[in-house]
Amino acid sequence: MSTSTLRRRRPLATDNGDNQSTDDDFVDHGQEENASLTSFQEVDPASPSLTDIDRSMRHASILTLLIWILLLVFAYTSVPETSLEKLQGAEKMSALFGFVVMTGNLLVRLGPHLLRKITPIPGGGGIFFDGSQSHFSGIMLGGMTTQIVAAITNALMAFCRVPVLIDPILHKRVSVLRWAEFSALGFLMTFLTEAFGVRDARKEALSIPWLHATCQGLATLGGLLFPYCSSKTSWYTLLFISVCLFSVIFPREYQKRNDFRGMKPGRTVNDAILYDRARLSLRMIHSCCICWTMFPITFFLSGYILPVISPPSSPFRNPALPMIFEALLDVLSKLVQMNVVMDVHAGVFDDRDGARALQRLEEVKIAIGEKWLKAQDVVIISVRQEFSGVIISMVSPSVALFPHRKKTDPQDKSFVFSLQSEDVSSSKLDFDKTDLSIQPTIVSGPTGAHKQRLSAMAGIIVRAWNISASPHASISHDVGNVVCDAEITKLEENLRVVVVRGCVVN
Repeated sequence: MSTSTLRRRRPLATDNGDNQSTDDDFVDHGQEENASLTSFQEVDPASPSLTDIDRSMRHASILTLLIWILLLVFAYTSVPETSLEKLQGAEKMSALFGFVVMTGNLLVRLGPHLLRKITPIPGGGGIFFDGSQSHFSGIMLGGMTTQIVAAITNALMAFCRVPVLIDPILHKRVSVLRWAEFSALGFLMTFLTEAFGVRDARKEALSIPWLHATCQGLATLGGLLFPYCSSKTSWYTLLFISVCLFSVIFPREYQKRNDFRGMKPGRTVNDAILYDRARLSLRMIHSCCICWTMFPITFFLSGYILPVISPPSSPFRNPALPMIFEALLDVLSKLVQMNVVMDVHAGVFDDRDGARALQRLEEVKIAIGEKWLKAQDVVIISVRQEFSGVIISMVSPSVALFPHRKKTDPQDKSFVFSLQSEDVSSSKLDFDKTDLSIQPTIVSGPTGAHKQRLSAMAGIIVRAWNISASPHASISHDVGNVVCDAEITKLEENLRVVVVRGCVVN
């Protein structure tokens, strides 16, 4: 397989002359039968789009920040001035420990991704353009949000005056800021856990993650409201509601486990992605079940059971014990979550090296069958990466037929090249250089005419991705010295198959 990397010389302008794309160039076939393209409809469909899921994770992250800010305002305005204090001793050290760990984890785990997002990578290449950037996915944004909120909360508790109340039933010290953090991040972490495991990205399918996240957020909100209860009745009622809402996580974990047991890895890229999403979603909700079950256990253990059964001189009677346990569990849950977030980002949302896109091209080529090798027309398979927008296309060996040969050579290989997302938004291509990495087995060398043909194929692909109205369309392509006709089939939202006929280099 050969690799062609196309670099743009300057920003592309919209055509104003003979090369301008007009509505007359596009002939809509609608439901018309097209013998050269109907067999392509047998290609396996792709998995549900991840775009809506990624977008919903971004929305959830923004919503979480707003909720957290509102809870901070509530925490500081709902307590008397006498309840604001600077933590001392073990309480301060536990918060400082949490701040250092969260900040370090944020820099180590997310720092490189942030740098790749804003800084091109020197020496990039291969099938991608120099300076390829990393996609910063919605789940990565959610993970960053949890780390930042947790780090800021710990910093406030370590260095600033914070609201501290006494629980009227357990008589323990309660950090209102800590439970404000738990309430906001409990919502977000649950949503991330549920959302990336959804197989169907329609709005009604995403309602389950929203509902479950709301349950966990409200359940954790009980920990914040306990010190505000004025009677035992209200306290125990709030406890009952919180336990019921929290318990929703267990049937959800059971359901995900059963669903995963019925799945198989599959042979296609899309099946593998669905399998990984289900596996990682189960892994994350399983870790949430374990970590979050520890919160109510330590809530009663440190606040009531240990102080009651321990002798007066025991360290378990230390009033700082609840805040110490909460800080340690906070660190543990965030570290576990970030491990899964990084795995999900790498395995599902980030295809920076193009491996999954290339595998998808191979799958479609196999599904097309003998047409790929024996057709006299040029067949182009084009896949768009969902988040980066990079177009990776494979051109059949018959591209070497025009205009010199009458039949394909069995030693000819397919060409693969990529286009930047901004190229697709323009109707004109102007390349400064076309680099061809040719294997020795390829007979057709990198001649000028051959480069012109590949550039023409790239121009056709750009126009193919700008046709979105119908599943079938035809275009006439006459740019520079290359004249040809093309029939385009939109198999999926991110997949096009193009048949090019009569390509002549004048």
